[in-house]
Parts: sequence; C-alpha cells; structure tokens
Amino acid sequence: MSMTKPKPVKRYEICVRRFQNGANGGRTKWKYSTKIKAAMVAAGYQAALYDCGKTDLYVYVTENGNIVFEANQLKEIAEREC
Repeated sequence: MSMTKPKPVKRYEICVRRFQNGANGGRTKWKYSTKIKAAMVAAGYQAALYDCGKTDLYVYVTENGNIVFEANQLKEIAEREC
C-alpha cells in the first residue's frame, strides 16, 4: 500500500490595500476555495468602493501569494456582469 500526499488546497484571497504600490497601507484578506467566487466577490467589493467614492483603495485576488486578478480586471468583470 503506497501512501500518496494529498494535493495542497488552493486558497484564493481577496486583498485590499490603501495604495497600489508602496509600503504604506494595510491588507485585509478574505479566503475562498474557488477562483470564480473570489473574483465575483472582489469585483462587487471594488464596484461598491468606487460607488462610495473610495477610489484610493486597490482590490486584487491572490492564489497562494501570486496575483490572479488585478483591480483593472475586476473592474471589467463588474462592468460585464452588472
């Protein structure tokens, strides 16, 4: 009987930063198990921030630390789906 290692679970995180670049600004993270859930929630969150006038916040989705969707891509998703 051979034991195989279980596949690592992918975690997609929604991150919100005050500024796109630079050391200032904290991160807030929410974790999801699928990429589409994370993208849809992030796109809606970013659209709501823009509607409230919070255009200085930068929303993006990461997978295990690598950026999957950036703010511009999320904006396109929100415009297409809403």
